[in-house]
Amino acid sequence: MIVLSAGQTILFVWLIAANAYGLYLMVHDKENAIKREWRVKESRLFLVALLFGAFGIWLGMYGMRHKTKKFFFYAGIPMLVWENILVSAILLIYVL
Repeated sequence: MIVLSAGQTILFVWLIAANAYGLYLMVHDKENAIKREWRVKESRLFLVALLFGAFGIWLGMYGMRHKTKKFFFYAGIPMLVWENILVSAILLIYVL
C-alpha cells in the first residue's frame, strides 16, 4: 500500500482538478464555437495549461478536434504538458 504525504495528496488532487477543468473548458469552447456563442479566451486556456492543466487541454484539443490548426496550441500545449510533468516530478522528488 502506498502512503502519500499531505503535500503529495494535494498535488495529485490539484492535477486531477486542473486537467478536468482544462478538458471541460475545451469541450465548452468547442460547443460554443459550433453554436456561434461567446467563447473562452485563449489566455484562459493557456493559464489553465500553465497551472498544471495542460494534459486536459491537450485531450480536449485532439478529442474534440478543436484549435488543432493554431500554431500556439499545436506547438505550445505539448510543451506545457512536458513542463507540467517536469515540475510535478521535481515537486514530488525534492519538495514534497
